[in-house]
Amino acid sequence: MSEANLSFLFKIDSIMARNDAPPQTFDNGFYKPPVDSDDYERLGTTGWWHWTMDGVSMETTPPPPTRKAYSTSVFYDGVYTKRFLFHPADCQTMNISTIENREGGWGWQQLCFTERDIRHSVLDLNGEYDSLCGKAGSYSPFLLPPSYQSRENNAECGLSGNMSLLLALAAFSCNPNLMLAAISQRLKLRERRWDNGQVHYWGNGRKVFSRQVRVRH
Repeated sequence: MSEANLSFLFKIDSIMARNDAPPQTFDNGFYKPPVDSDDYERLGTTGWWHWTMDGVSMETTPPPPTRKAYSTSVFYDGVYTKRFLFHPADCQTMNISTIENREGGWGWQQLCFTERDIRHSVLDLNGEYDSLCGKAGSYSPFLLPPSYQSRENNAECGLSGNMSLLLALAAFSCNPNLMLAAISQRLKLRERRWDNGQVHYWGNGRKVFSRQVRVRH
């Protein structure tokens, strides 16, 4: 699909772990989101929206279930690593504990990247790098905290990748009343909420549902 014809539906839920959820940590002692679906609560939702190159419009009828729909759960560790954790599933309907205990199963993962070239990083579910390939470019300073900047390369770099992850990062970067406007303007963000500790005020988790669709004429 060409950029001119790019079109998708999306919905973003703000979530947080319940106060009585059993604490979870990784082997290194760092924060780990809950692994059971009952340990989350939803704080709010955008409802379904339709994105095209002309902007976003509300979908009054939720789209039917389809295998081409994607859900991603993302949490921000604002205490230890100042980095994001994600899982390619809806953490409120699937028990991640069951998935990660399977052979080759996925648990909560650190955000990761591949490199398209030396000046362009790609958000990837199976990326081999934990940081950008450069200092950051026009988008990434606002989509990602400074902890993701390269430690070796000070040159600017581009950022692209998994749409659900990009939308989740946009949701973390913006105040809720500015989020849809920023997404409609192709993720042109001008905020860094992690610099002043605002992330936890709206909950430190996001669930993103996205689905690529044909452009309407």
